[in-house]
Amino acid sequence: MGKITKRDLAKTLAKSIGCSMPEAINGIDAILDEIKNGLANGVGLEIRGFGSMRCVDRKAKTGQDINKGTCVIIPACKKPVFKPSEDFTAMCNK
Repeated sequence: MGKITKRDLAKTLAKSIGCSMPEAINGIDAILDEIKNGLANGVGLEIRGFGSMRCVDRKAKTGQDINKGTCVIIPACKKPVFKPSEDFTAMCNK
């Protein structure tokens, strides 16, 4: 099972709209920057037919350092989460 890289996306975008690879990469970078900035500022993302992303607060918790056998406190943080759409989930399950 392979991966789709940013270069693969740029190649497809460049071919699809007839632009150069550097222009396609700049376009993809702009979209990804907008997504990252939005999520960092508490704005969710929704792409119909694909899914939605948002940041959720994770509470502080206690974990274990398995090397030392001691308890450590894992601080509270925010994590991005992705929820696929029903259409996307159905497509993956075919």
